[in-house]
Amino acid sequence: MSDFWQQLLGTLAGNTLLIGLAGFIGKVYIERIARKDQASIDTQAREHTTELEKRIKLLEQDHEKLLAKNEHFHRISQETYQRLFEMKVKTYKELIGLKLDYETPVAYDIYQIDFKGVDNRDFLIFKKFQKIISHIDNNALYITPSLLQEVNSFKSEIVNKIYDLEDEIKVNSEFASDQKDIRNLEIYEAKEYSKIYKETKNARLKVIQQIDSDILNISHYIHGDTL
Repeated sequence: MSDFWQQLLGTLAGNTLLIGLAGFIGKVYIERIARKDQASIDTQAREHTTELEKRIKLLEQDHEKLLAKNEHFHRISQETYQRLFEMKVKTYKELIGLKLDYETPVAYDIYQIDFKGVDNRDFLIFKKFQKIISHIDNNALYITPSLLQEVNSFKSEIVNKIYDLEDEIKVNSEFASDQKDIRNLEIYEAKEYSKIYKETKNARLKVIQQIDSDILNISHYIHGDTL
């Protein structure tokens, strides 16, 4: 065989060996890198798992706190609602008494005694109704929205008239020189209130009807019926 072919074959054999060696070294290197990467991945995975477990534990703790807080709030809410309902019952119980007093008729001759024959029943009855309105205003937190609405409608009809009349009475009382003037002023006031009493008949009736409806609903609730 000529020197050329020997050199060529030798070169090819060397190259083959070199390629094979390079492939082997590359494989070993890649496997090492893979093992190193896998170790790194495993380490990161463990770190992430640990961090996730911490977060889950914190979430569980927060959830337990929230449940405890909600339970505490629910208990407070129940206690608060119970107190509010007790105050509501107390308010309407007193309102029943005022309503009964307002609806209780009094003999005409008893009214005449103070006003010497002047029919002041409307005036005195209206004053009783004003006590009902005052009681509702002072306990508005425990009064139903429906009743408050009827009361506001009633007041919208009379507020200016009442203010004007009270101002007029106050001014005239300052110029009353004797008992006769005072008496005449009282009679005048009774007559003017009687007019207002008659003008507000429908509005007063709606207030009383709503009071009756509220009392009935409270009674149903107390006895376990559906409102």
